[in-house]
Amino acid sequence: MGENGSGKSTLSKVIVGHPDYEITEASVVFKGENLLELKPEERSHAGLFMSFQTPNEIPGVSNMDFLLMAANVIKEKSMGNQSYLL
Repeated sequence: MGENGSGKSTLSKVIVGHPDYEITEASVVFKGENLLELKPEERSHAGLFMSFQTPNEIPGVSNMDFLLMAANVIKEKSMGNQSYLL
């Protein structure tokens, strides 16, 4: 929450590893790891994801399918190769 132009989107993009931003001096510690030392895909595996206010629809992919796939990735990382989908 904050005024327009206060840096909310910029900070979010930096944290998730958007390629338009170069970090010269900082650290962002999450669960004991400096996120800025991780690749963006490694940050997503740590549980960070930047969503959109109005995402485009992906034909053939329901919200439930998307959420189950995301939950499976988290569960597989923590518990092995088990998944919620049958």
